[in-house]
Amino acid sequence: MIEKNDLKPCPFCNSRHLDVDISRMGFAWIVCKTCHANGPEGVGIGGAIANWNNRVSVQKSMSREKEDE
Repeated sequence: MIEKNDLKPCPFCNSRHLDVDISRMGFAWIVCKTCHANGPEGVGIGGAIANWNNRVSVQKSMSREKEDE
């Protein structure tokens, strides 16, 4: 199980009910158990956590779009 403090909340629903899925090839990704969003793949759990935490949230993305108008 992932330490909750290692992960930012889901960028879509703000949930902290998160888990990790791992493929047979060694790739991993974070899954939100509330809204079923999943993060970009990373190499291993550490890569998945880093990619999840560096993903742009919906709110930030929307505010950037408004700035561009």
